[in-house]
Order: sequence, then structure tokens, then C-alpha cells
Amino acid sequence: DRKPKIPPSGSLAPENLSGHIRFKNVRFSYSGKTEENNLVLKDVSLEVKPGQITALVGLNRSGKTTCVKLL
Repeated sequence: DRKPKIPPSGSLAPENLSGHIRFKNVRFSYSGKTEENNLVLKDVSLEVKPGQITALVGLNRSGKTTCVKLL
């Protein structure tokens, strides 16, 4: 393991976390059209609790960035 030449400053963990994030059956289309073939996200459900570490993984163009942008 190599040590960084520049020490990290600050903390990545916020001191106080409250609430949580919940997507329930989210459907999204950039074009505003609701037809099935235009949906970027279709019935996506996700819950993230305070302090929970969550990763969004998937193929290219599977909606990961769209989920993050909707936050």
C-alpha cells in the first residue's frame, strides 16, 4: 500500500444524518413521453437509510446517472 503524498483534509462522513431517500416505482423519461419504449427508468424502487453505503451498478445506459440526477 502506498501512502498519499498529500494528506486528506476534512472528513467524508457528515456529522449529522437524518431522514432517508426513497424511490418507489419511479418512472422517468427525458422526452416527457410515457410510452414504455421511451422510459429511462421503469418502476425503480430504492431505499437508502442514513449512514448506509449504497452503490448503483449496471450496464451503460441503464439509468444509474439518471437516478443520481433525480436526487
